[in-house]
Amino acid sequence: MNNIQIIEIKLYSKHSKGTQRRIRKVEFKIGTLNIIHGLSQTGKSAIIPIIDYCLCSNTNRIPVGVIRDNCSAFSLKLKVDDEYLSIFRSIEKGKTEKIGYCYTQKFEEKNKWKITDPEKFKIHLNNALGIPFIDTDTSNKEEKNDRPSYRDLVSFNFQTQNIVANPNCLLYKTDTYNHRQKIKKIFNYIIGAQTSEQLLNEFNKQKLNNELKDLLYKEAKEEKIRKEVLINSELVLDKAMEYGLIQNKTLNMGDI
Repeated sequence: MNNIQIIEIKLYSKHSKGTQRRIRKVEFKIGTLNIIHGLSQTGKSAIIPIIDYCLCSNTNRIPVGVIRDNCSAFSLKLKVDDEYLSIFRSIEKGKTEKIGYCYTQKFEEKNKWKITDPEKFKIHLNNALGIPFIDTDTSNKEEKNDRPSYRDLVSFNFQTQNIVANPNCLLYKTDTYNHRQKIKKIFNYIIGAQTSEQLLNEFNKQKLNNELKDLLYKEAKEEKIRKEVLINSELVLDKAMEYGLIQNKTLNMGDI
């Protein structure tokens, strides 16, 4: 898994200044803990939803108010090992289903931007961030939700004020049962105590166990139905033997 750090967030204004679109930056220092503080109603609570939105959230959770009323798009810059990855996403109607991204050594270059949809970018980002075995296209919804993704790793990257103040909650989103259970499953992998191959084998083992349980359940259900049919047909079989339609010695009950 690669070393990932947030470098900056950009807010793009709906209002232009001359020919240039106005941009507000929120910069972060590399290699240290960044604490965001200030007066209320100054946009602090929008920082994490903006990051989440740029990382392909299906829902725009950026608070309704000044920021959403005055911004047309947002971008997130990450340092991934020795490269910089910039991610751009609009909130304008009809443009939310597209993601722009580019890799650079330091500065963004307009001609390097690539455009794709969020689902394809999720697969790309999983690979780029060192989680190559994730299959986000699986048809099994439970299996899909159970597998780790780069979006799970954000629990270790930042903490909201309510999480910091909660003595019973250690990480972001772990106040919800489903996310807490998922973090437990991938924790060893996240801290480097387990390789991606070992984690994949663990998930495959769980998948096979679930399939075995389903097969055993279906087998037991079919056996129950067969016995019920046999019991319900007993009277008919007795009558058939009485009238000589079938012979008792030729009747194989296991074939019924």
